Amino acid sequence: MSNAPSGQDHARSILLHVGPRKTGTTAIQHVLATRRDELRSQGVVYPGDVQQHFRAVNRFIGRRQLWEEDHEVSVGERPWKELITEIGDAPRAAISTEILSQVRPHGIERIVGSFPDRSPTVVITYRPFAELLLSTWQQLVKEGLRTPLDEWSRSTVTAHPESSEAPFPRLLDLATLVETWGGVVGDENVAVVLVDRSQPNAIFSAFEEMLALPNGFLAPRSALPGKRSLTAQEAELLRQVNVLLPRDKDSLKQQRQLRKVIADWVDTEPPSASDTKLALPADVVESAGERAHQMVDRVKARLPHITVFGDLDTLAATPAASESQATPANVDTEMAAQWLAQIIALLPTSVDS
Repeated sequence: MSNAPSGQDHARSILLHVGPRKTGTTAIQHVLATRRDELRSQGVVYPGDVQQHFRAVNRFIGRRQLWEEDHEVSVGERPWKELITEIGDAPRAAISTEILSQVRPHGIERIVGSFPDRSPTVVITYRPFAELLLSTWQQLVKEGLRTPLDEWSRSTVTAHPESSEAPFPRLLDLATLVETWGGVVGDENVAVVLVDRSQPNAIFSAFEEMLALPNGFLAPRSALPGKRSLTAQEAELLRQVNVLLPRDKDSLKQQRQLRKVIADWVDTEPPSASDTKLALPADVVESAGERAHQMVDRVKARLPHITVFGDLDTLAATPAASESQATPANVDTEMAAQWLAQIIALLPTSVDS
């Protein structure tokens, strides 16, 4: 579809890009952040000086961070109010952070209520469900997840989104995101943008239309920062490292630094020739396909009220079951040695007395 949500007919609007993660969000945020001045010349404000608005939104909704003490959790409104002040009277504005995909209705009401004089457009970017499961688990492992892929993916794909205690069955379910946000802002103010590998600029064109920007305005002018996928062996090694590391607040900073070093090394080093491709178990592939069809049917039931950029039927695409494999039992010793060297390099230097 090419018609933008009805909210764009209003003189003043706010675009809320909610993600979820691993759906082209980093690419969009990178372009918006690096072209702030150019956007202002077009009447669009992408506030702040960072790539995405995680901190401001996270504190505004009072979300608890991993391993934070309860007494440290508070509703910090200042960063959010600074964004609102910067937006001011601009005709259009955009806020983007994947943390918005985790917000519940009462939090959505607070966020949308911060812009009483602006028409909201809620943008949900999405990709085939099986791909999303695999890339999300991989990212979570980079952030400290200990749960094996088969266990995590089975529990995520089979759980009912609204009754699960874990957040991912809910925030990875397109239909649930549409229904949750549409229930507050109205379906006519919800847009779904589908990531299409065969049309890499389609996602940028969709944002151009919703922000009333000239055609090609957001198209990347050079290769965007990229990160290669972990191999099955690399992912399993990192997961095992996570299992061995303590889960306490005092070591959080050091662990984040360690994982960043490892992630940077992975992005610059080619995978070992003996490594294998990371893939979902065959039963999860089948379940993901069934779940994707259910999502598509639920979203189609809300047409033509919501706006869709792309073909919803592509979301049910799943990798062939033959690609699925068991978790590797062994990892490359050279790779393990490289990681160990990175860990040693991070250790504080001691001085003999």
